[in-house]
Amino acid sequence: MENKSKRSNKEATTSDARVIGDIRKSAFEKREEMLLLREQNRVLDAENERLRKHIDELQNLIRKDALTMLGNNESYREDIAKMIALHIREWKAHAARPLSLVVIDGDGLKLINDTYGHEAGDEAIRELAGGISNTIRSSDLAYRRGKGADEFVIILEDADSAAAKTFIGRLYENFKIRFSAGSASLFEDVIAESPSSMSAEMLENMGSTSEQRHIGDALFNEAERRMYIAKDLRKKGAE
Repeated sequence: MENKSKRSNKEATTSDARVIGDIRKSAFEKREEMLLLREQNRVLDAENERLRKHIDELQNLIRKDALTMLGNNESYREDIAKMIALHIREWKAHAARPLSLVVIDGDGLKLINDTYGHEAGDEAIRELAGGISNTIRSSDLAYRRGKGADEFVIILEDADSAAAKTFIGRLYENFKIRFSAGSASLFEDVIAESPSSMSAEMLENMGSTSEQRHIGDALFNEAERRMYIAKDLRKKGAE
């Protein structure tokens, strides 16, 4: 009877030890699984971050002109729409800040293409774009207007008509390539009225997307018109 009791106790001890061992093994395996999951999550997070950066780079390239790496025409249309909307909201709140647009067109680039070939023409366009990039402020935005175009647009924030003309003067000083430029200011050349002089209906209309697109087009057209006047004057001066 005593031996049977001893065997029973021994078996119970062995069973308890086995249970404890199983518990420890299970805890160890779970810990290993958790560590593995953490490592897998770390790898996935790193890969997601790499992909996010790659997507950002691709999206940035989509907005760039391939030849000059300035903004392209699509990004100009998006950015000027946002700028116009922002500045009109501030203007309606009687906190208007100046906004100007500069349009630049290279003189004689067609002649360079016809005489020396398209590679020389592309190099002249890149040089013009480089001069623009070296002259603008960090708050300014520069674009090339379409593939194959010799025309550039610069958005000058917090710059009135006088500041835009000063900027053009700096461009003429910095450039070796001949070009013509014109500028227009949002609240001097396109919107001359104050919010208090407009009816509620007119003010509400100013907030519409279509009207803001019209305002952006008017700003560009006025700057371009003045650029062509400057180009004609340069031609007559060269005759």
